[in-house]
Amino acid sequence: MAAGSADLAESLPISQIALDSLGAFAVMFCIAGICFMSSCIFNKTKESLGLGGGITIFFLVTSILGIFGSSAMPATIRIDAMNSFNYMTVIRLFDIQAVIDNNLSQYWWKLSILFIVGAITSISGALVFDKKDLPL
Repeated sequence: MAAGSADLAESLPISQIALDSLGAFAVMFCIAGICFMSSCIFNKTKESLGLGGGITIFFLVTSILGIFGSSAMPATIRIDAMNSFNYMTVIRLFDIQAVIDNNLSQYWWKLSILFIVGAITSISGALVFDKKDLPL
């Protein structure tokens, strides 16, 4: 960063970059746990991809649709009814604005939910797979 621009190195501290990276990892861990659990539950690829991939795509599409209802959009193109899509996805728990505003208590409890969901789905997927009678 320092080689690219002095302004960038001053305006974006390493601590904020680290917290943003940790949040991105938490979202990835949560979604990976959901996909892992779905692949452990089902025997067929189409079923596991249908559930795990379907939930992942649903989260992505709802977060994109929610952008059009958020306060980040200018009022001329904002559709307030689309803000409800922001509450249908786990990606909303990755709160970059809390890091920017230095509201770390809000950031950490949302991040802990992502890690808890990821851990629960990963462990439950492993337990289901361990007890599974594989059709070989």
